Amino acid sequence: MAKKKTAKKETPVMADEMPVEEYDATRYTPWVPDNMPVGGKSNSTEQLNDHPTEHNHSAEAISDIVDRFADLRLWVPAANSCGVDGDLRVDGKVRAAYGTEGSPTFSFASDPDTGMYRVGANSLGFTTGGKRRAYVNSQGLYLSVPVLTQDGTRTAPAYSFASDTNTGFHRPAANVLEFVANGKRVMQLGIDAGDVETGAWMPTINTRTATSPANVYLSPSASDEGALFRSTASRAFMQEIEAVNLDATNSVYDLAPIWFRSKCDGDNLEHSHYGLAAEDCAAVDPRLAIMATDENGVETADNVNTNAVIALLVAAVQEQKATISDLTARVEALENA
Repeated sequence: MAKKKTAKKETPVMADEMPVEEYDATRYTPWVPDNMPVGGKSNSTEQLNDHPTEHNHSAEAISDIVDRFADLRLWVPAANSCGVDGDLRVDGKVRAAYGTEGSPTFSFASDPDTGMYRVGANSLGFTTGGKRRAYVNSQGLYLSVPVLTQDGTRTAPAYSFASDTNTGFHRPAANVLEFVANGKRVMQLGIDAGDVETGAWMPTINTRTATSPANVYLSPSASDEGALFRSTASRAFMQEIEAVNLDATNSVYDLAPIWFRSKCDGDNLEHSHYGLAAEDCAAVDPRLAIMATDENGVETADNVNTNAVIALLVAAVQEQKATISDLTARVEALENA
């Protein structure tokens, strides 16, 4: 009796053993049904789902699946992967693994350690070469690398504001940083060409003037927002000029010179000083003190107006000189009588 021949069992080809092919548009002609709704499901997808299971391993079925992948503009670049020829539209959410600094969730085929991933709750990280360079969270943007930009100009500073593009700061020259407002320089920091430190240059010091006891002083008034002023004693900035009267001159005699030690951190607390107290000067004459105004408009004595004190002292000396000269003349007249 003849034995029944058993068909030779073919070993199926595993997915990771399949040859990798690039998508060939000439071989697989893309096709999308005319009646395919936007964001909907194509007829090809339905046919793939309804394909008879018993033929899944047949050559015809595999060929048909490949053709239908081409219809959907899908292709298999490698095992466990899927390629899309053209734009990918997703109606809904795309969820992915968190990823890591060395293997970001969203990266590039030729650069897999460059991209972005989830650092933590509400935090997104960006990496290049497997190292995190920046991340964004609810508090703001954090960078671990220098931020480089163009030098900018005075009217278009490198760092400015969306609603005020000519206000900010830029680099006008090597080792120089310039701050501008409304396209005009308001401050400059840096060193000169001779590598000599020049510190800060502020044109407001040279243009804003005030009759103050110091050459340059910081206004103590809240309304001036700590502005720097250049002091002047030029008649060009004065009006209604007249000589000091006798009553004002006599007020200098009411001033109380004092000896004291400082409580300021910037002073040597062991040293002692001679001087005048601003409050004492203001009590004699408010014009002998520099007044500071707080946010509520309340004035307090902040410093001694040394220019005013010196002016009254000079007037007092002149008055004393005139008195001495008059008395001397009378004594001489009496002696000659």
